[in-house]
Amino acid sequence: MSLLERLRGGVFLVVPVAGLGLLAAAVLNGRGPGTTGPAPRPAPAAVLEPEPAASRAAPADPAAPPPAPAGKVSRAMDEARLRSTYENFRTAVATGDAALAEALRGALGRERPAALRIAREAVRRAPTPEDRAVSELALESLER
Repeated sequence: MSLLERLRGGVFLVVPVAGLGLLAAAVLNGRGPGTTGPAPRPAPAAVLEPEPAASRAAPADPAAPPPAPAGKVSRAMDEARLRSTYENFRTAVATGDAALAEALRGALGRERPAALRIAREAVRRAPTPEDRAVSELALESLER
């Protein structure tokens, strides 16, 4: 008997034995032959109602300051929005993006005094000569 015949006989014996092993593993896992997909999950022990949001809130820190009045928060938000718009305008001026600079100039123009105040402050606070030059260019563009 040649080596090839012995190997062929061994392969024909391995395939049925492997199949029986897989079938035994499936039966031991509680799944019979012919089932597909993942094994079913066990049912939850009990369905719990979610806690109301008020009971989940962290207790107030007695040392914490009281919240700011709504008007003060609103003004701070407007200031932050305006500063962000100015920074985008300044970047558009610095990079030479005329279309974006023009669009942002229109947005800043609605609040011109505050925008000019922020631009002048940026010129005063510029840390480098290059930064100051860009800030002055943006200020001149807003003043037109």
